[in-house]
Amino acid sequence: TYYHITKSINDSTLEMSLSYFNNSDEYCMRAKLLNCIRAFRNNQYEHVLKSLLVLEEDIESFSQDWMKSTLESYLASTYRYKELYRMAHRHFKRENIYAKNTGNNYRIANSYINLGVSYLDVNEPDSAFICFTQVLKDYMPFLNTDKQASLYINIGYAIQKFDPDNSDSIKFYFDKALGLSPSTDLKNRTYMLLSEYFYKKNDILSADSLANKVLKESCNPEIRMVMYKTIYEYHNRTGNRDSANLYYRYYKQLSDSAYSK
Repeated sequence: TYYHITKSINDSTLEMSLSYFNNSDEYCMRAKLLNCIRAFRNNQYEHVLKSLLVLEEDIESFSQDWMKSTLESYLASTYRYKELYRMAHRHFKRENIYAKNTGNNYRIANSYINLGVSYLDVNEPDSAFICFTQVLKDYMPFLNTDKQASLYINIGYAIQKFDPDNSDSIKFYFDKALGLSPSTDLKNRTYMLLSEYFYKKNDILSADSLANKVLKESCNPEIRMVMYKTIYEYHNRTGNRDSANLYYRYYKQLSDSAYSK
């Protein structure tokens, strides 16, 4: 089952397993969970949510905590995709509890990261910082380079939210992320956050340099949208109406496009 969760799910094998096991059998529940994961990957969130909630009612029938952790993780992620952040947060907490019972360091690290991001979603950045630094302290060797870079980005972002005047720490963690030579997407996310940091410090030359780098290199509409909004907010705050209006139009074009999908 673990292989199929981390790899592609073979539809014919899954259908056969669903028809073979009795409804009360744990292996039937595993097959149903795999079916939910397949539907999640196909963006069928309404179907996934209903099915996962039914499985959760009998979660203790799973004999292994990693299965329980997986169920809670996908249930939380489904709520998060539906922007029901408080509900997602409840299930990310449960994922973390079950993950810690597994003794699997990679799974535990990811559950803390998921919980930390969820704390950011519910506007509790100080709690997010605690989760992220727990990973930094105990689980960094179990993460690949991109995961480590992402963790540093999240720590810097959390500090930016609950202690915005702590500029040295914010920049320290963003620089740590860049020092790991992460993927292009992560690198651009870091440049985006650094530019926001410099705009707030009124270091316009550094901020514009990083913002232009992001807009030149990134094709990710989410990153570009946030970047346009950050530039707009800076020019709006400093009274440069022409530039503010220009970047607001860019932001709205992407925002409206994303909303219409």
